[in-house]
Order: sequence, then structure tokens, then C-alpha cells
Amino acid sequence: AGRGWLGAMVGSMVFWGLANPFSDIAMDELSPAQTYGIEVTTGLASFLVIVLLTPSLRARAHNIDWRLAAPLGLVMPGLCFYLGNVGYMFASVTTGVILLSTEAIFTALGGVWALGEKLPVRSIVAIVDQHAGSSLDECGGSGDCDSCRADGLAA
Repeated sequence: AGRGWLGAMVGSMVFWGLANPFSDIAMDELSPAQTYGIEVTTGLASFLVIVLLTPSLRARAHNIDWRLAAPLGLVMPGLCFYLGNVGYMFASVTTGVILLSTEAIFTALGGVWALGEKLPVRSIVAIVDQHAGSSLDECGGSGDCDSCRADGLAA
């Protein structure tokens, strides 16, 4: 069983690594909003198939408050995917991935809002630090203003 999980994890890493450059390529033909629609639709379909095929998840699905879960899913990771698509379109794969990683910000805010957690200063500093270097990714004196705007959003 351990070897099967290792293979699944390696496969996931490989496919995730390939997905980002392919998303960047898709931006040549699709807008960030169109790509977001595809991502949300396929993500929801995949989630529903997994729930339907997994008896333990199917048994617990009735406990989910969908009025809360659906909007949260659209914001996080949905908004993160949209921001990543903006980065792919206007800058680079690296900037897209940095914007996609804003999930940490939305997770922290969700914890504060939904769970009443208090964010310690060190957590706030860590989240800001995670995103601070993104403005260095593309602009470096190239004069490419589209890249600077996307990197400014990332920062």
C-alpha cells in the first residue's frame, strides 16, 4: 500500500508541474475568466465523481452545509485559480503560480472569518514574505508594463 501512495504522490507532482505551463499556453486562446470557468466546472465534476465513488465520503456528504461550502469553494481555491490565470496571461508561468499560491492568504482569512481564529504576527509576516518577491519575477528593468501589473497584483 505504501508504494501505491508514493506513486500517486509522484504522479500528482508531475501532473501539477505540467498543468501550469499548459495553463499558460491556454491563455493564448482563452481569457482568464473562461479558463476559470473550465477549472471550476471540472473541479466540481471531479469532486462529485470522487464523492459518489467513495462510500465513506458519500455517507458524510449530507453533513456539508452547501450554502457555505459553495461560495467558499468559488473564493478559495476558485479566486486563486483566477488570479493564477491573470498571471499566466500577463506575465509568466512563475508569476501565475505565485498568484495561484495566494490560497494561503484566503485560507488564513477564512480561518479568521469562519472559525474566529486569531492570526499571530508571525503568521501575517510569513504570508506577506511568501508573496513579496513576486514583483522581482518579471520587471527587472525590461519595461514590460503588463508583467509589472501582474507582478504588482502578486505582491
